[in-house]
Amino acid sequence: MRETSGGWDIDHVKAKLAAMAAADPARERFGAASHRYRLNAPVAAAEIGVFERLHDIRLPTAYRTFLTSLGSGGAGPYYGMIDWAEVAAPGGQPYTPGFLATPFPHTGFWNPNTDAANLVPDEEYWHDRWITGSVAIVHFGCGAYVRLAVCGRSAGQVWFDDRVSDGGLRPGPDFRDWYLSWLDETPEFSSAFGFGAADT
Repeated sequence: MRETSGGWDIDHVKAKLAAMAAADPARERFGAASHRYRLNAPVAAAEIGVFERLHDIRLPTAYRTFLTSLGSGGAGPYYGMIDWAEVAAPGGQPYTPGFLATPFPHTGFWNPNTDAANLVPDEEYWHDRWITGSVAIVHFGCGAYVRLAVCGRSAGQVWFDDRVSDGGLRPGPDFRDWYLSWLDETPEFSSAFGFGAADT
């Protein structure tokens, strides 16, 4: 019998990671030297519950069950999933009071810096109000991150935060679909799901 939890086929995930590791023994694929196709130990649901109560939110189910059933971080797109201890750390993300409980403000692509001759000031472009209700879950590299909306109409959806390159915030799919598209190495991942070609 296959082991499942919260919509995740745990056996499938583990088998795919093992196959990816076997196919890339030198860890040459983008980010593989960092995560090495290994998931960290899962985190206790009670620990996540403390975080949720502190911030008055409920993590999207797919991400929550990933953390509690598969791993607290590790193997994943780009440089891998940021470990939960870092995600939850008050110094690691802009968790001012109410930050996570304030809905993520976007439902579509956002970037006021599409005109190089009319760039908005840095303090405006980088203001935390553009990323409320979200957590950084993956380091893409060079200061760009994959964020997960945890509050608002886009809750459960991954977003590419490429403000560091004046690329704005670009929407992706649901977290589970996004992770599985990377895991199964589908063509969709390196296009819309992968936010670009850095993982190919």
